[in-house]
Amino acid sequence: MVSKKSISDLEDKAWYRFIKLVFVFALVFILGAFNIIVFSSGIKHVDLSKTVIRCNIGNKDIFTAESGSLSLEDQDFPQDEFDYRIFFDGSHDLEVGRILYICLPKNTFTDIYDAQKYEELENADGILGQKNTPISSDAMSSFINDYGDYRQQVSGLFGDIKTKYLDFSFNMFDIKPVFDYSGAPLFFSGNFIILIFFEIIRRSFYYVVLGSILPK
Repeated sequence: MVSKKSISDLEDKAWYRFIKLVFVFALVFILGAFNIIVFSSGIKHVDLSKTVIRCNIGNKDIFTAESGSLSLEDQDFPQDEFDYRIFFDGSHDLEVGRILYICLPKNTFTDIYDAQKYEELENADGILGQKNTPISSDAMSSFINDYGDYRQQVSGLFGDIKTKYLDFSFNMFDIKPVFDYSGAPLFFSGNFIILIFFEIIRRSFYYVVLGSILPK
């Protein structure tokens, strides 16, 4: 009776060592490519249905990011916290505009930077939210003069260039982010399936060459 060959018998073969090298490189490449794709799309995501936006102006409304049709990403919240200045000063003009549209249904501002300055000055001059309380003429005069000066300074300027004229002393809104880990199942299941697939290939090779899926 001819004894079955073992893996050690193959180790002396150059073709076997070459195939093993190709096998290892293929496994590492596919695992690496898969994980790069998964991590680029994100393991952690903002749960838009639970992330809450609170208006500090206008109707003081509270709504979810989903109901406001906002597009928010994990990287919008450093250390998983909301930073108003970073958010406002980033590439979120569309989201800020949508939030202001909800917070101020009768909003007459066409520029979010002008709206921010307006609210900053209202807050600084003590007239923010004073609907039923008489406003002193000094406070109103100071507000009008300050906002007029701002308008002159930014005349001819557009977009985030106006940021340097803002002090962000007042938040027109706040966001309470909530996260989920919806990408985690794909990460674990994908890696598991790839490993199982390569293990099947390895065992099939042993069966064809050595006559056993569990050679010695």
